[in-house]
Amino acid sequence: MNTRKTPSIIVCFLLLFTFQLTAQSFFDVGRLEWMQLPAKLKESNEEATINQWKAALNLGFKTVGEDRILISWAGEKRDIGFNMESPYQKAIYLNSVNLGYIRNWQENPWKLLILGRGKLGSDYDIWSSDDFSWGFLAAATYTNANNVSFTFGGYYGQELFGSLIFPILGLETALSEKAYLYAFFPSEVRLEYALNPQKLYANLILNWNTNSYGLHNVPQNTYVRMQELLLRASLDFNLDKRWVIFAALGHTLINTYELETDARMVLKEEPYHFDFKNSLILDFGLAFRIRFKN
Repeated sequence: MNTRKTPSIIVCFLLLFTFQLTAQSFFDVGRLEWMQLPAKLKESNEEATINQWKAALNLGFKTVGEDRILISWAGEKRDIGFNMESPYQKAIYLNSVNLGYIRNWQENPWKLLILGRGKLGSDYDIWSSDDFSWGFLAAATYTNANNVSFTFGGYYGQELFGSLIFPILGLETALSEKAYLYAFFPSEVRLEYALNPQKLYANLILNWNTNSYGLHNVPQNTYVRMQELLLRASLDFNLDKRWVIFAALGHTLINTYELETDARMVLKEEPYHFDFKNSLILDFGLAFRIRFKN
């Protein structure tokens, strides 16, 4: 009997994705990114390297009035390597598809997003429906006379570890002609400053992310849950009106992987923890970007 889907209602502030609901300063239609996190395990001090490759495609189609249908895809590969006497490396993957609808009321400060998400996280050694998870999001945004936007909503989803429920809060505002604040709790807080408008931008970004991945070719049903909190300072350089290259240097604040099995869940034992020491982050990427502000 597979107990991986045992419900466990968790109210928390761990957003699985950031979706650009409100009128932030830019929108990435496409994005490619590479990130490296050199690290050491806290307990054993064993050296490890985590390499991440990410890609995303976001599309919007206008329907009636200012309403829009949204379709997005995101893919990710994580290579986790331990530099032991016998080096060990494991790759895990994630593919997700979002389908949403934005309702914009003309001459009304409110808009509403309804969005569904399906994803498959696994080592892909074997394709299994047990690795599929899904979720729904509903969020409303109010923009006042000073062009400050507030977002309120909630998320419900089924992960490999059970049910996940949490609220969503957002804030977007221009701090000056060149500075912009975007906060979509709990996923991202970004402070942007235009060093050279339409050409060069500096950002300070705080990201929280969690996902779960099925593992196969092991004696029993197993999955790993990843959680990370990253702080980065980045520079975005516009090659032309749309194409942008970016580079970031930062530090992990949380970087942990929990390995869970059916047997441990039945016995109500704590999962195996792989907690990494906080370490440096290197991040590079390319984006096809539509900029609205600055």
